Amino acid sequence: FEATVGLNRANAVTYASYIDAAGKNGEFAEAKRAFEATVGLNRANAVTYASYIDAAGKNGEFAEAKRAFEEAVVLGLANAVTYSSYIDVAGKNGEFAEAKRAFEEAIALSLADAVTYASYINAAGKNGEFAEAKRVFEAAVALSRFEKAVVLRLANAVTYNSYIDAAGKNGEFAEAKRAFEAPVVLGLANAVTYASYIDAAGKNGEFTEAKSAFEAAVVLGLANAVTYASYIDAAGKNGEFAEAKRAFEAAIASSRADAVTYNSYIDAAGKSGEFAEAKRAFELAIESRTINKITYMVYLDCLMESSHETEAESLYQSLNWPLQDKRQDGMRMIDLHDYSHGAGYLSLKQFIADPSCPERFGLIPGKGCQEDGNHLAFRTYLIEMIQGKLLDWTCQIDPLNAGRILMQKRVWSSGGSSEPVSSSSLLRGAAVQESSHNELASSSVQSAEPQEGATPGSSSSTFSFSFSDPDFLREMEFGADLWKAARQG
Repeated sequence: FEATVGLNRANAVTYASYIDAAGKNGEFAEAKRAFEATVGLNRANAVTYASYIDAAGKNGEFAEAKRAFEEAVVLGLANAVTYSSYIDVAGKNGEFAEAKRAFEEAIALSLADAVTYASYINAAGKNGEFAEAKRVFEAAVALSRFEKAVVLRLANAVTYNSYIDAAGKNGEFAEAKRAFEAPVVLGLANAVTYASYIDAAGKNGEFTEAKSAFEAAVVLGLANAVTYASYIDAAGKNGEFAEAKRAFEAAIASSRADAVTYNSYIDAAGKSGEFAEAKRAFELAIESRTINKITYMVYLDCLMESSHETEAESLYQSLNWPLQDKRQDGMRMIDLHDYSHGAGYLSLKQFIADPSCPERFGLIPGKGCQEDGNHLAFRTYLIEMIQGKLLDWTCQIDPLNAGRILMQKRVWSSGGSSEPVSSSSLLRGAAVQESSHNELASSSVQSAEPQEGATPGSSSSTFSFSFSDPDFLREMEFGADLWKAARQG
């Protein structure tokens, strides 16, 4: 990219491609630099803005995505792709009101196409707004039936696929089945349609339906690597590991196995207690060079779940992945958005082992998504691992952001007790505030704080207090004044 810019051969497409690459690799500062450069050179077009909006969204920078979208609208550079990108980003960042506003604006401006509808249906599904997803899907189908102009057909394979996915994730399997059968009859079903339906069936415990759809896709020649991966995942989740193994071997034999297929099988094997199979598949992925970063993360999770932490730690260290380090609200934060649970924990473990590690910092595991079944799951996993294994550290949920964890190193006295006195009180205080916003994970977190005079690993303290003003807690940043205030009641 820099060589192309130096030769003055970089155009809007070059910048957009680099912004996209930077965003997907967690290098948001680079994406922002390239975006601002192309804007300054008056080379930014609708694709540039769409790429930057997508990059910002993928890196949890929704404010930047919103700013870029609004700027594109003002400059007349917002088209169907721009609106679709912004709707998708808003949906994935829990900003459904923004997604809805952009969708309605796109319709009013006659900029909504099939992708716009699909993006909005997907956003609604991810945010638990299934009634809205259903309403828009049916409107798209109705408009497609009665609109003679082909260019305005709003219900295509992508629309159906998005609706099937939304229905499946919201427990509406009957709707997913109805939406799957329609494109099959209309001749609109493609490999992704079958993959979406297989995934929906698997998520809803309808394995017989998943198997039937998979076999039909194979017979019709519509089974690709994604279809196989979806079926392997569905089989693994429904306790049908023999089927997962059969599909994996068939994918390899038919040269349809890609990194996603391997990832699904390693995950299915790990979750089914078949560690030897997971290890064999991982080694085969390396040997065949059918491996990506997610393959490593899935296998790291498998190692952690199978009590092979030493092996997992060794593998993680050999990868030399750069730390996603940033500052937010005046505190150093480690961004774990693109990490699996096991990889995130290993990253934290490596970070605190570094002598330069600060005594206070934050983690950003994100909130996950209720409809994907992982809402606050990463955060809960990290807290449990910190409390169970990293006994020299205390942690609490950030009262200002449920998707962040605040870390504080313990100071052990010669008598075996530790300061701060109790992180459990702060965890409970944060939990009370989260509960009021319906964001507290059902599993909650338990204190791993030793009692006065106890050694690490002993029973927990019951001392508790809470603050009603989260700004005060942030201002203190775990400082000595906070603990002084705690002791004073």
